[in-house]
Amino acid sequence: MQLTSTRAYVERVVFYLARLYVGQLEKGNPYTLLARTIGISLVDFVLFPDLEDLHTRYRLHDEAHRLELTDVLEMHIIELAKFRRDKPRGLKTPFERWLHALKFGDFYQDSGTSLPAELKEEEGIEMALEKMRQASASEQVREMIEFRRKAEHDEATRLESARLDGLEEGRTEALQEAARSLREAGVPDEAILKATGMRPEDLD
Repeated sequence: MQLTSTRAYVERVVFYLARLYVGQLEKGNPYTLLARTIGISLVDFVLFPDLEDLHTRYRLHDEAHRLELTDVLEMHIIELAKFRRDKPRGLKTPFERWLHALKFGDFYQDSGTSLPAELKEEEGIEMALEKMRQASASEQVREMIEFRRKAEHDEATRLESARLDGLEEGRTEALQEAARSLREAGVPDEAILKATGMRPEDLD
């Protein structure tokens, strides 16, 4: 599971899937012992903005002939950020009901709202949410959740600061380039300072 977008995310999950696959064999074992390995990646951000589908599946195949080489490696990526059905009545498949439970499970814990019948009918969801409630009641788990939320805020602040620093740096470079061009064109320093808002020492 991944809550925030990170660079090289696809490369990372492929690496972990491949490592799980090759990690099955001990020294001297035949390749026939290798079992099919499936990776399921749940992300709470949009990884493929050009696709409407929230669930995509990948295997090894020959693109030109549409020939599948093998099914021993399979990766499922589920983009929870694309799942916006917040009314249980519209959930028609088990997949949709489980996605709803995963994305909106906190709502049924924090607000005291009873679980809708549509979710109760799906085997395992009620038990899973109860386990989530029990885990959340643990002091250690609460501290971990709080630490995660703090880390998310810290990361968002770091990224925003980097963005603002980049904008400021770009603005300064643009002003310097403009001032240089004006000076080379013979424009008086006083006019350059007035046009760019720079200080005399910056111009020098």
